[in-house]
Amino acid sequence: MFDERSERTKDAVKFKVRCSKYLYTLCVLGSPPRCMVPVGPCNFGGNSSTEPYIAAHHIILAHATAVKLYKERYQVEQNGEIGIVLATKYFKPYSNSQEDQAAAKRLFDFYLGWFMGPLVFGNYPQSMRELVKERLPTFSAEEKSLVRTFEQGFWSSWSRYPTKTR
Repeated sequence: MFDERSERTKDAVKFKVRCSKYLYTLCVLGSPPRCMVPVGPCNFGGNSSTEPYIAAHHIILAHATAVKLYKERYQVEQNGEIGIVLATKYFKPYSNSQEDQAAAKRLFDFYLGWFMGPLVFGNYPQSMRELVKERLPTFSAEEKSLVRTFEQGFWSSWSRYPTKTR
């Protein structure tokens, strides 16, 4: 992948994570939502209460491995950059109450923090660890070191979309 486009592309998005509005649907490249509305009961096997977390975990590890490979073998010669694009929504609390503030933070943790947390801190957000518990995979010490790629390449792009007002 890095060899094929080295002369033509110095900065390219190799992998884009676009999380959906449904918590367990994970993202376009995630595991299939087999056991949830509107799909229905688990007639196809699998476990939709764990598979999205496992899929996301491996997406994060794959990204980190690609970054490491590029940095070690290609970056000096190609003088390029590698990063990840995380598309998310912004969640505004319904009110100034502590409950609404906490709910908005949890939503943000489950959208952006799910992927950004490991890349910056080497772990998932605390709210995810508390709510998902043993269904959320953990990173070994070696994996934590690998996934903390924030300083290795991060592009930020903010877009504003119209929202309904109360």
